[in-house]
Amino acid sequence: MSLSNSFDGLRQPEYTGENRCLPCTVVNLGIATALGIGVTGVLVSSGTTIELSSVVGGAIIAVSAGLIYLRGYLVPGTPTLTKRYMPLWMLRLFGKAPEPVRDDRGNVEVESFLLEAGVIEECPDDDDLCLTESFETAWRDRIDAMRDGANGEAIDPGIDDFVDRGEVEEDVDLGDVVFEERGSAYVATLDGRRIAKWESRPAYLADAAAAAELRRRAAGWRVLGFPERTEVAGSLRLWLEECPDCEGPVTMDQETVQSCCHERQVLAATCDNCGVRLFEANISPGALDSN
Repeated sequence: MSLSNSFDGLRQPEYTGENRCLPCTVVNLGIATALGIGVTGVLVSSGTTIELSSVVGGAIIAVSAGLIYLRGYLVPGTPTLTKRYMPLWMLRLFGKAPEPVRDDRGNVEVESFLLEAGVIEECPDDDDLCLTESFETAWRDRIDAMRDGANGEAIDPGIDDFVDRGEVEEDVDLGDVVFEERGSAYVATLDGRRIAKWESRPAYLADAAAAAELRRRAAGWRVLGFPERTEVAGSLRLWLEECPDCEGPVTMDQETVQSCCHERQVLAATCDNCGVRLFEANISPGALDSN
């Protein structure tokens, strides 16, 4: 086999040439340089001559740069890791900020977002969508950890996901947010002002745990706006079969909600054991009736 053919076997066209991810290249070149310098320092400190140590360090940098040229990156998983953890301002600078699929009106297509993130998939035995096993397990584990936190209070994994930063000052410490129940609702307040609201504490537990997991899995989560994050996380409550708080079964039903002026049809999910509302959405009358 010729040297050229060997190089061809290493090439990854999906990550090189016009498809090269510049942020990935910058990050990996930085890692390669740090690795070469680090090895040089270790060799010198162990008694190896500076000349030989420099040659070894330089060789490491050169080989790493060659691999980056051929493959697009040095560290496995770099494209995904870069999109997920590199600052958004830097991703936008290189034109690599992940963008979720949107409809003609600019709204995020929630189903497409969740499918791409590996959160939902086609059900194996039904013409429907189901949670993936890995996400469902991780989501439930996070819910359990929050529910069983110190003194029985929910451990917040990142209230920032559900706060409209346009409504609070940038230097505000969100660690000062207070959670409390007001009637059947569960609200987050800052300096006495409401900054977020859920139908109930179980709804909050579900959304906060989902957000923590989506932040880890979905590259596009960080670019979603405040209302979009609320919509995406809230939509996942439709798949809950066990209440996040009292751990009893969840019942999904169509109900008529009356107020002083009118009545409306809603699709409602309720925790049977504790009787609290987990999810509620307006629907057209008879929308769920069978034909």
